[in-house]
Amino acid sequence: MLEIKFKEFGNKSKIIIITTFSACAIGIMHYFHTTVETGTVFTHFFYIPIILASLWWKEKGLVVPLFLATVLILSHNFLRIDITTINDYFRAMMFMIVALIVIALSNHIDKMEEYLKKTLKDNKKLFSTTLNSIGDGVIATDTEGYVIHINPVAESLTGWKQKETVGKCLKDIFNVVNEHTGKKIEYPINRVIKNGLTVGLENHTILIAKDGTKRHIDNSCAPIKDDKGNIVGTVLVFRDITERKQQEKSLADEKEQLAVTLRSIGDGVITTDTRGNVVLFNKVAEEITGWHEEEAKGKHINTVFKIINETTRKNVENPIEKVMRKGMVIGLGNHTVLISRDGTEKLIADSGAPVRDKKGNIIGVILVFRDVTKTRRMQDFAARAQRLETAGRIAGQIAHDFNNLLGPLIAYPDFIKETLPKDHPALEYIDDMEKSAERISEINQQLLTLGRRGHYNQEPMNLNEIINKAVNQMEPIPNTLIVNLDLKKDLMNIMGGPSQIFRVISNLLTNAREAMQDIGQLTIKTENYYVDKMFGKFGRVPKGEYVKLTIADTGCGIPDNIIPKIFDPFFTTKTTDRVRGSGLGLSVIHGVVKDHNGYIDVDTTIGKETSFYLYFPITRETVEKIEDDRIVGGSEKILIVDDDHVQREVSLKLLGKLGYEALAINSGEKALSIIKDDPHDLIILDMIMPGGIDGAETYRRVLEINPNQRAIIVSGYTESDRVKEAIDLGAGTFIRKPLTLKTIAHAVRKELDR
Repeated sequence: MLEIKFKEFGNKSKIIIITTFSACAIGIMHYFHTTVETGTVFTHFFYIPIILASLWWKEKGLVVPLFLATVLILSHNFLRIDITTINDYFRAMMFMIVALIVIALSNHIDKMEEYLKKTLKDNKKLFSTTLNSIGDGVIATDTEGYVIHINPVAESLTGWKQKETVGKCLKDIFNVVNEHTGKKIEYPINRVIKNGLTVGLENHTILIAKDGTKRHIDNSCAPIKDDKGNIVGTVLVFRDITERKQQEKSLADEKEQLAVTLRSIGDGVITTDTRGNVVLFNKVAEEITGWHEEEAKGKHINTVFKIINETTRKNVENPIEKVMRKGMVIGLGNHTVLISRDGTEKLIADSGAPVRDKKGNIIGVILVFRDVTKTRRMQDFAARAQRLETAGRIAGQIAHDFNNLLGPLIAYPDFIKETLPKDHPALEYIDDMEKSAERISEINQQLLTLGRRGHYNQEPMNLNEIINKAVNQMEPIPNTLIVNLDLKKDLMNIMGGPSQIFRVISNLLTNAREAMQDIGQLTIKTENYYVDKMFGKFGRVPKGEYVKLTIADTGCGIPDNIIPKIFDPFFTTKTTDRVRGSGLGLSVIHGVVKDHNGYIDVDTTIGKETSFYLYFPITRETVEKIEDDRIVGGSEKILIVDDDHVQREVSLKLLGKLGYEALAINSGEKALSIIKDDPHDLIILDMIMPGGIDGAETYRRVLEINPNQRAIIVSGYTESDRVKEAIDLGAGTFIRKPLTLKTIAHAVRKELDR
């Protein structure tokens, strides 16, 4: 008997089972053949131990069929039955065949099982390795949501280990909440099982790990299907995006900071993409263009940033397109005008620059610009002031020389007329000479005003009185011209030189009449006016109380391209050779108004009207009564100090005619020596005497000799700072050349009687 060693208890059980079945089979065979006497060997139950032995022990199990076959063959002897038949041999052979077949099948099954186990093990190992190698967290569950696998990344993110999680519900280890609300988020497993589709959680998901650590995650859940497409579980894939979120936040913060910075810049800022569509629009850009950022975003730059050349009025190439074409920083020309949304035109200065990424590729354009309208206006004012100053210096010098030359032409006609009979034919020519001299004197006074070589001898005055005088002295007014006077009765007084203000009003009235060609309406209006906010095109009018003078005509208007030049010296559109065609009118007006601390503004409409507005600061001082206009002389001693021979002769003749005892000398130094030895009642001092001390210094030294010495200052210029110094020292009246009998008579008598 083949000895078989079994090492395991299981094998002993198998031996017992097979032995039991074999014994039973033999017993049954004996029972049917001996007791029942069927005459047939009953072997069906023999196959049970044969099959079991073959399955369990494979080739070693052949012992059992061999043993049973032997029993079958020998049963005739044991059971005392007939000699063995051929059927018993066949049965014995069948025992062996069945055993071999079962063994073969069992071996094949074992091999298949081993192969399948190995394959399953390899697949499981590959699956596990794959899951463990994935950079994202992976959790696999069954259809009920119980965990069957968790990879190391998932272990790290959740804080749970594989051995702790298998068999647990996903909800217990995967705790996710909304970033903003803190509420738990619906788990996607149910939707995946129900719909069989991959689903993701919302964008603001926070994973709370086992230790309470919070992480931003991005995840998705997908079904696991078998070969037949049946869902057998789910796989949850998720990753830690906390760092990305922080980077996004930092980027968003930087972007917001950049946006805030751009919006805070004092210049207008517009950024666009490479196609020229607006991306950002700061507050200053909104104010300059008239577009709001929300309206401008997405629109092409040409829609919200329309620019033209100030001079040609032609469209200017948009700087965004220029930057994209050249790929470099560019600037616009100096005469670029932006047409805002409401049609307002504004002079701008700007530059455009490309916006590049880290690789140097252009990803957009930034445009920075500013409204330079006020700056240009100030520059124009400064240039105009420079032109006025330059022209004024020249005009002032010319006027000074003219005044010296005009002295005899103004003074002598009266002397000549006294020597001629009243019916002498030469008197007519002398009158014409006198009128021409007066006209030259008028032009000369305008040159002096243009020169603005000092301040006027200002006094309180009522503007209405000057206006009435100017209107009354206008040339005859035809029926085609309607003059509307709207003069406020209780008009406040202003400080000024009456003759200068008279000249301003006369010039404006003359210009208005010429603009209308004496056909239309001329309106003259005065009012007390309070300025509560600065305004003005030709100088900002500050807050305060003013007397406002309006002179408006319904004439042809002033073209826009001429308005900036109207106050320039010698600028004129007239071709006449009259005084008013000299180009001095408006420049003189501008100078006089400015010297009176006043302001001027203009409104005009081509073909309809023009209005000039003059603003003079008010004064609380009252107007003095007009002095007696009579010419009164005297017999006092007067010393004339003037470097010009002609002026000395004119002064001597005028004073001699008035009865005074006059002496004329040509320098201040001589005057000092004379005063020491021969006191005079009055000194008439020329202010400017080249080559020696001037009038103010002469008078200062005279006062050292005689502190009570009376003096009058004369000059070919307007009242200068040096004149004011002399007056502050004690000098009386200031009179301007050329001298007339009336002016010198009034000035001398006023000072001597003071």
